[in-house]
Amino acid sequence: MQGNTGMGRTALLRAAAVQAGEAGCLTAYATAGRAARHGDVVHQLLARHSGGTTPATAAPGLPEDASPRHTGDENDRTERLVCAAGHHMASSDQRLVFLIDDLHRSDAPSLRALAHLLRRIDGLPVTVIGSLHPGLAAVGGTHVEDVLALFEHQVTLEPLPPDAIRVLAGELLGADPGEAFSRECHELTAGVPSVVREVLGALRASGEELAAISPVGLQRHVPEEVGRAALEVFRSLGPDAERTAEVIAVLGRPSVELVAAAGELSPYAVEDAVHALVRAGAVTSAADGFSCTVPAVRQAVLRGVPASRRADLHHRAARHLVGHGAPWSDVTPHLLLSPRGEEWVVDALLRSADEARGRDHDRGIDCLRRVLREPLAAPVRASVLASLGEAELTRCVPTAVRSLRSSLELSPSPVQQGKAARSLAGALFALDRFPEGIETLRWAANRLRSAGLPALRTEIDLIYAEISHTTPLPPGVSGRLARLSAADERETGAERALSALLSLRAVMAPASPDEAVSHARHALHEGLLPPGDESFVYTCAVLGLAVAGRADLALGHVDTSFEALRKHESEFAHAYLRTLRAGVHYRLGNVVDCQSDASAAVAALGGVGAGPHTSHAVAMWADALLKQDRADEAQGVLEEHGLTGRLSSHWANDFTALVRGRVRRSRGKLHDALDDFLESGARACGRGMASPGVLPWRSEAALVCAALGDRYRALHLAGEELDLARAWGVDEFVGVALRARGLVVGGAEGVESLRAAVALLEGTPDRFGYAQTLADCGALLRATGDPAGARTYLSEAVGVARRCGALRLVASAEEELRLAGYRAVPADRQGVDALTSAERRIAGMAARGMTNRAIARELFVELRTVEIHLSRAYRKLGIVGRAGLDDALGV
Repeated sequence: MQGNTGMGRTALLRAAAVQAGEAGCLTAYATAGRAARHGDVVHQLLARHSGGTTPATAAPGLPEDASPRHTGDENDRTERLVCAAGHHMASSDQRLVFLIDDLHRSDAPSLRALAHLLRRIDGLPVTVIGSLHPGLAAVGGTHVEDVLALFEHQVTLEPLPPDAIRVLAGELLGADPGEAFSRECHELTAGVPSVVREVLGALRASGEELAAISPVGLQRHVPEEVGRAALEVFRSLGPDAERTAEVIAVLGRPSVELVAAAGELSPYAVEDAVHALVRAGAVTSAADGFSCTVPAVRQAVLRGVPASRRADLHHRAARHLVGHGAPWSDVTPHLLLSPRGEEWVVDALLRSADEARGRDHDRGIDCLRRVLREPLAAPVRASVLASLGEAELTRCVPTAVRSLRSSLELSPSPVQQGKAARSLAGALFALDRFPEGIETLRWAANRLRSAGLPALRTEIDLIYAEISHTTPLPPGVSGRLARLSAADERETGAERALSALLSLRAVMAPASPDEAVSHARHALHEGLLPPGDESFVYTCAVLGLAVAGRADLALGHVDTSFEALRKHESEFAHAYLRTLRAGVHYRLGNVVDCQSDASAAVAALGGVGAGPHTSHAVAMWADALLKQDRADEAQGVLEEHGLTGRLSSHWANDFTALVRGRVRRSRGKLHDALDDFLESGARACGRGMASPGVLPWRSEAALVCAALGDRYRALHLAGEELDLARAWGVDEFVGVALRARGLVVGGAEGVESLRAAVALLEGTPDRFGYAQTLADCGALLRATGDPAGARTYLSEAVGVARRCGALRLVASAEEELRLAGYRAVPADRQGVDALTSAERRIAGMAARGMTNRAIARELFVELRTVEIHLSRAYRKLGIVGRAGLDDALGV
């Protein structure tokens, strides 16, 4: 039987001895290597003992002169004794069973004697069973291989698979541990039976519940006996092997050179030792270094290595790796476990943290926390804490707050305090602690000004925070915002942030869409998370683009920043950009994409300990669900995140109130919906954001007022929004306002308003608004007696809404189509050949990118005529809108 240490060779051999005795055989048991004398195995087998048939009991009845004597030629006498035993047994009715454990440790004379016996037992009632460790046999330099060839059968013991471990664990622990536990136990023990039994035995003795055992918890149940047994194997291979095994256990997966440097051995000695350890099955060799074959053995050995010894080994390993230019990712694990008080280790940890910045946040955090365990001067500690807090923002916002606050309190530098204050305020805002964050920024700005240093960068974040948190705006905020000028950009480090805030000011003033876009472009030319200046203020630039009707441009900037972020693995920044992208998709009418980003943002915020109660993400998620005809789910999302009662003053909840109103309107709660729309408007106007491009609350409120029979108020709200939208001059918001006015007015006048709204929205990025207005126009046309015209608009609405993912709108438009007498085009009247010449010509012009209005001007026909011909062409071609014309026409 062959098997590595712990595979159960001895246990199986002893079990065989017991079974042989029970079968009436005479048994003789020997363990090789117990004594130094030659022929030791033979002496054990033939020595006289009284008693039964237990291991180590010799066969009674051998001749007296067969007992060993230590005179003359030991080898010759041993062979004669074996021959005598063989002749004796030939005349016996009982089978003699020789059992030899650890053949690999046998002395040469015993092996020669055993070979002599094996060649001569054919036909005799003699059985020989041996066990050995194949790797140690090769290492020992004996001639075991020559003897192995004489055995009739050879069995190799294999590790236990997870299924077998599960059965064994069930027997020992009295309960089925389950598949996951069995896999974890197999990984820890490598399936070595003796180690499995030791671990399970320790677990049973602990009384710990199986369900409470984690992979790490299972490691705690590796008993010391496992380590002691492993050390015996290491020692048997020599002192170099023992030290090498210790270094490998401590360092994890070192190379020959690293073992030599850490263990203070020559590379040649390490190579020989590793060779012996690999052959012994104690160590596994791989391309990236050596490791302990059985993880549980490593855990047990590590416990026996003093902490100071482990620290020294890691220290020497780190020195070696740094000296040979190894990557910091390889050096850091050893730096973290090096002894304290080494100045070069602190410098190396800081370099590793700096190298990990923006790429490996976990490594940076570990390095900085380790540095803080050293005695540091207050300015240095403050700087390290600031870096640590910024790194922790990527993983856990509450933890980052503690580090950043400590940095702020320790730092003697106003400049460093200003930077730490901005980071701390951002973290506090994410935790909905706005008053505390605003006060932190105000303190830092005053500190900078009192030191005669520029405070503009901190002042920018302060103004932004006050605008976003407080409604109505506190006295003085509007004046401070108005006094900002592009000339202030001369201050180093404030240029992009100032441009972002000026873009918001252009929306609030209001100035002009072009000014908002110009400032936003400058703010975002290095992305939404420019290096060294992570701040929420760049949200202003995205909002400025969206309110200026350039949501498509905003999406490009957000996507670019998102691609750059993929390498940084920051969950906090991930949530921030997901929220912004969800907002842009909302503006573009991409319903499914909006829901995907919004729900992912909420999950990411929860992952870093920041609640989404002041995030646009929850409201956008609910709005997207509503547009997909999932009103109950939308209501559930708002309820789950505590947004159905009183809302905090943060500007994200201006939008939440708007969405909540839409959800309540869909559920028939018109009065509650109106309250929400009016609240949304009051909050936004109090913040200085009256533009309908920010929130179209007047349109929403006007439609509810009309449904409640308050026509006068509905007309007033719709008219006010239309005036403001025209003053701002962006087609998208004029179209939205015209839609509301058309629905409130109704009749022929309403149809004309809706037609005008369709014409404006067709060329804007807002696909949902376009589809919604098409559907409303078609529905009003049907109601006013024009089913043919209704079908034109409704067919287009279905196609656009379906591409948006707005299933609720698709369903309502299809129902209107049915009421308008829509009939599917027969199969024999479909395809390009089914088009009339007028339909083909108009479809071709549309495929070239011409708008419906341009086509009407070109052909000197009514706009309605163009719309009807296009609608028919879409049906015959089997497409839902312009997007499929190129392929359908073969253009």
